[in-house]
Amino acid sequence: RFGFTPAVRLERLAILGATRRDNDLAQILHEKVIVPNLQSLVERFFDRLLSFPEAHYVFERGYSVKGLKQIQQHYLLGFGINIDSESYFEQRLRVGFEHARVRVRPSLYHYALHLLGQLLLDYLPADIAARDELIRFILRISALDASLALEAYENVILARFKHSVDTLTEEKSSVREKMEKDSLTGLLSRKRI
Repeated sequence: RFGFTPAVRLERLAILGATRRDNDLAQILHEKVIVPNLQSLVERFFDRLLSFPEAHYVFERGYSVKGLKQIQQHYLLGFGINIDSESYFEQRLRVGFEHARVRVRPSLYHYALHLLGQLLLDYLPADIAARDELIRFILRISALDASLALEAYENVILARFKHSVDTLTEEKSSVREKMEKDSLTGLLSRKRI
């Protein structure tokens, strides 16, 4: 758990211009776009994503396309649903942590999220009611998901940096201790005296 309080979640959503209508828009988006086109959305997403050599890095680390497609389907089925809930924030933060853990570059993650947003817009029927609202909703949710994932990336990078500093500090102390004592006798070295 990452600990976003209800007040912090509402503040984040307010920054993005979220409205009470977002739950209705999520429902429309899922009924008219995501659910009926889920398989096609995921296939097109991976076709485009895999056209970039940088994306192959993930597969070289042992991840299967089939497994990642299932994860992407799960992600899409939750896209924009109950965005004010703790579970939505937690799930999106976990996405960022997982991408950081396997060392997917933030720029690739950002590109992939942009690609996904483009695909959702491509599947949005021209004659659908509330089309302009749905476009803004997709952009809003993409921005929310990106901000949460990047926050998770930042936390992972800071934790790695802190670990590196702590390790170097310990190594420095160990070297200093070895320099101050004679390794055979355990007595203070002449430099220390």
